[in-house]
Amino acid sequence: MRKLILLGTCLLALIAANCQQPMEEQLELKISTVTRLDSLPSGSGLALVRDSLYIISDNAPAYYKLHPATKGYTRVPISGYPAEEYTIAKKDKHDLESAVCGHWNGRDYLFAFGSGSTSRREMLLAIDLGDTHPPQKIPLLHLYMQISSRCRLKEKELNIEGAALCHDRLFLFVRGKNIAVSMAWADFCRFALQPVGGFIPEMSIQQVNLPTYGITGAGFSGATEITYRGKPAILFSASLEDTPNAIDDGAVHGSYLGILSYNTNGVLGLEQISMVRDSAGVVLKQKIESVAVTGTTGNRVNLLMIADNDDGASVLIEGSIRIP
Repeated sequence: MRKLILLGTCLLALIAANCQQPMEEQLELKISTVTRLDSLPSGSGLALVRDSLYIISDNAPAYYKLHPATKGYTRVPISGYPAEEYTIAKKDKHDLESAVCGHWNGRDYLFAFGSGSTSRREMLLAIDLGDTHPPQKIPLLHLYMQISSRCRLKEKELNIEGAALCHDRLFLFVRGKNIAVSMAWADFCRFALQPVGGFIPEMSIQQVNLPTYGITGAGFSGATEITYRGKPAILFSASLEDTPNAIDDGAVHGSYLGILSYNTNGVLGLEQISMVRDSAGVVLKQKIESVAVTGTTGNRVNLLMIADNDDGASVLIEGSIRIP
């Protein structure tokens, strides 16, 4: 066992060393509109399915369906919570921080992941998009224990903030140490939806070096698949928040957007990263929690981003980036 632990430690160090150093202000980003959603608290995850944008909240007893063109949205209650509650107490919430959509076994699913920072948050909300039955709440204790062990995280250090399906692999992004955990999409779906005999998906671990802004380090907050130079890649957000741990909130100094390339071995490389600024070039002091691609116009990729500044509402940001 000691030899296996040593081998895993060396592999993590080798992959981290091969990751490119962060390159600031290279991703050309334009912000077009910023809309405050006063009755949608703490937006934390986005997933676009055809013409509907699904918004996950980290402390609401519901998820939301928004029409991007009109900004109108509907609230879909999650069973097991009092329907009249607007938000869930911090100690009781599942802290759903990321969302991803994918196809498996003839069905389309929306998966929302709990952050894993407490036992209450070791949960997956699995929504069958073609079914009218309530979403399943699936415990992820054993998977999260494996992730914590492989990433050498201490108790309460696990904080999964982003999820993306790229090519045929699921990527989970751990804030704090900025680690990307990946596994085969089919293996994860089998583990979550058809569990058998303690099966845990085989996973790969990679640390990504993100920039600092002043004394605050950027931390992964969201991710989605994108096409970059004709190949699958990951567009991610990373926010700047002064917080000492994975549970407490802190002052927000802004966010980055960046692109991670994906090679045939599933290894990520940091290609571009830029601070999110408004049309006047001023840093947009929003804690961007997730990002979704809505289409392309010429050489620009259109985006929707959701921000949560811990004030009981959410902010929807529309913009675009230019892909060289």
